[in-house]
Amino acid sequence: DIFMFHNRLELRAKIDISRNWRAVVEGRIDHRIWGASAGDEFDYFLNSTERGGAFEPSLRDAYVSGRLGPLFLTIGQQNIVWGAGTFTAPADVINPLDYRGGIFDTPASQRVQIFAVDASLILDRIGLQFVLVPFFEPHRFDVFGSDFAAFRAEGGLGSGLPIFGVLEQFLDQSIQPRLQDELVVTQFPDARFENVSAGTRLTSTYGGLDLGLGYFFGWDRTPFFEID
Repeated sequence: DIFMFHNRLELRAKIDISRNWRAVVEGRIDHRIWGASAGDEFDYFLNSTERGGAFEPSLRDAYVSGRLGPLFLTIGQQNIVWGAGTFTAPADVINPLDYRGGIFDTPASQRVQIFAVDASLILDRIGLQFVLVPFFEPHRFDVFGSDFAAFRAEGGLGSGLPIFGVLEQFLDQSIQPRLQDELVVTQFPDARFENVSAGTRLTSTYGGLDLGLGYFFGWDRTPFFEID
């Protein structure tokens, strides 16, 4: 019941600082235009009564990486991928995800880069990795107003809550995307030393078998809320 145009521009630059060190910068611009509630009109998008648009520039990769003997070091905004799977990667818990694009985004596109220090020590067939994430970043998703939202304001195929239907009626389309993140949280872990997340991972390869054992101590990004 919602029709959307989604245009995306990505630019990436890689600079070799020296033989062992390089810098990477990547930016993204997203532009979304959507419409809904067109009824039986022929042109669903242009004749819809609830049209909106959002322009979102974002900085993705912005890091410096290099090698000091067997030590590989990456500092800055980056992706840190733990494990792999055909449909899901349960161990890949460090980077938050952007669910707003739903099934049209690949897992790589859904990852939200975070500022981190990633140090890996490679010795023969054994790798030891240390990760430090000083700042908390949440998952990103629409609460209502899109086909991939967590709730449907008027029921429909998904779970509906009356409060979101009221919000859609009284909040103009132009400000709804700006309020989505604030609707599901009452408190964020702020940028203090005691809120740092960290983890370590040990990997090895024997023949055709890859083994990995990791532990990450950090914040659960899935919001929990209760309505009384």
